[in-house]
Amino acid sequence: MTMKVLELEPLKKKKLELVLVETEFPVQWTIAKPTAAQDEWNLRLSSDTYVAAIDGLVEKHKPVFAAEELGMRTMDEFKYDNNIVDVFSKRDLPYMPVDIEESALGYLVSQLDPMIALQKDLQAEADRIKDNGDTSEIPKWRDILVRSEYLKADIDAEVEAIRGKIREAWIMMGVLDQASKIDSASISGMLICDASHFDGIVGLADQLGVGTTKISMKKSVKKSIPESFSMDEFMQTSVLEIMPVKVKTKSDLGKILYMFDTDAFASPFDINMAYDAGFTSVIPFAGVTADKVTRLVQDAMFSRKPDAPTSFFVGGSNVVEADKIADVIQKSLVEPFLHPVFVDPRGSHTTAAATAAKTIEMAQKHGWDNGLEGRKVAIFGAGPVA
Repeated sequence: MTMKVLELEPLKKKKLELVLVETEFPVQWTIAKPTAAQDEWNLRLSSDTYVAAIDGLVEKHKPVFAAEELGMRTMDEFKYDNNIVDVFSKRDLPYMPVDIEESALGYLVSQLDPMIALQKDLQAEADRIKDNGDTSEIPKWRDILVRSEYLKADIDAEVEAIRGKIREAWIMMGVLDQASKIDSASISGMLICDASHFDGIVGLADQLGVGTTKISMKKSVKKSIPESFSMDEFMQTSVLEIMPVKVKTKSDLGKILYMFDTDAFASPFDINMAYDAGFTSVIPFAGVTADKVTRLVQDAMFSRKPDAPTSFFVGGSNVVEADKIADVIQKSLVEPFLHPVFVDPRGSHTTAAATAAKTIEMAQKHGWDNGLEGRKVAIFGAGPVA
């Protein structure tokens, strides 16, 4: 079986608005699926109150497709032991599970197997020494336990990365796959998932140009339960309260690019390219020299939060001065105010990199095993690219 490749690319000529809805219960997930014995009596169904809340959200947001985090369930359990299915089937809306592909998970787990086996061996040896009671082996026992704990911490970190960031990327890819099948330029979708994934998925959505709305579920049992309330009375009375709550988030900080140009006028070409690349604001400065740039940089960075999306671009016709400016910018940045710096005066640096890459490619095509070592290469019409 061919393993599906994780690829996250923005939708082409489509705009997606995704409503994230919190699951009724936290989604349990481990790197190994439970056995039949372990899985028995696991909670699968949602309450009627929660299903009604989902139904109301579908009516309000009008998604044209929906997805749900699969978690530890099988496909059959998702289809047949899941009463949320009816919410979407009665509207004839596509509704699919999304999660990391099983073969991809198997590959990642296989990379951890040697670490897991070694950690078990260390723990077993520590237990043996402890049971043996030989005081002369206490230093060895301590050393084994320390190494075992370090190894366990590394394993736990890897597993947490799979549970979080890696699965979130696969979940987002599943959502985009569904959206790509919808024949419309403007699409609304719904994703039901554990609230712990909200921030990660929203971060991916921002990078992919997907709009998001987060809906948490306020869940409780009514507090007006009499002291004499019996279990039978509890089961026969509607006491569950589930209320969708839109999570309000602060507006995203704008992506600002400060453009330092050595010429008398900043290049409209560079400005257009910056906006098309996704920057919210592009602030051009013309006639910039290296001795003037420190104050500009520090005014720009200290007036925003350390993690605010602030970037600096150096352009213009004077390649030598542009390199000096870039060097001063980097020296002006201090932790935690560290921001990206792009240097490309009149496209010389990007073109130079492409020229070098193309030259190496040609050398490989001609069978020069040592690349360009000991050889002369002539490049014509280079201008500032040289």
